[in-house]
Amino acid sequence: MRLRWKRRALQDFFRIKRHIARHNPVAAEEIGIEIQNAALHLKTLPRLGHAGERTSVLELQVPGRPYVLPFRINGEVIEILTVFDQRRNPEDKF
Repeated sequence: MRLRWKRRALQDFFRIKRHIARHNPVAAEEIGIEIQNAALHLKTLPRLGHAGERTSVLELQVPGRPYVLPFRINGEVIEILTVFDQRRNPEDKF
């Protein structure tokens, strides 16, 4: 399986890191690594997530963090759709 980050997911990822880095650059890097590692697990366990709100979307919780990675499987490609902070309004997810 291949992993592909959609543009919105990359924008969210870097926005989260920038926000955290303003207060704690070390924590920003650690959280960035944790988010990336969670996504990488999907390459070997693509059904690791749970069913999302949308029919074809699964969601993976980043362990110990308030971040969720909504994704879909398209053939041999896992598409990370966004990085969602659960502390935000759920209507902003997509």
